[in-house]
Amino acid sequence: MFLPLLLIAANQRFHLLDTSYHVDWLDSNLALIILITATVIEISAYYIPLIDHILDVVNVPLVFVAGLLSMASILPDMPLYMDKVLGLIVGGSTAVTINGLVGIGRLKSTTLSAGTTNPFYATIENVMTIVITVLSFLIPIIIGLIVFFVVLVSFKKFRNFFRKPLSTKH
Repeated sequence: MFLPLLLIAANQRFHLLDTSYHVDWLDSNLALIILITATVIEISAYYIPLIDHILDVVNVPLVFVAGLLSMASILPDMPLYMDKVLGLIVGGSTAVTINGLVGIGRLKSTTLSAGTTNPFYATIENVMTIVITVLSFLIPIIIGLIVFFVVLVSFKKFRNFFRKPLSTKH
């Protein structure tokens, strides 16, 4: 839950990619210290089989807020509170859904292995969190590249269409 916010805060601090003004507060030293501490505690706790299940339940409201903030950080400024509505619907609800599915997976892992595979499961979860968070920052760049290549290919096809001579077969 805290790892995506920490990554967003690091992005703010090092100005790697532009983000929305909604997360400017994450650029402070206090926010970074709190997020680093919370992330270390959270990641450590997920390696303890009983504590990880308690965190899955207790974190639900916090995960919702973290998802909302994460989504709001990558959205451009939009009119009429659309960024906040999208943050609520897409960011918050997606984060809670993923948290629930991860919790179910962790519960199955604990049931099948008596908790011995939970550290492995937690490691995969943390790696996937980092990958998804980094990809969320890259989505605008990826979409821009896709649009550029579609326009480029379309232009070439359009140009070639008019360059071909018409066949004169009768």
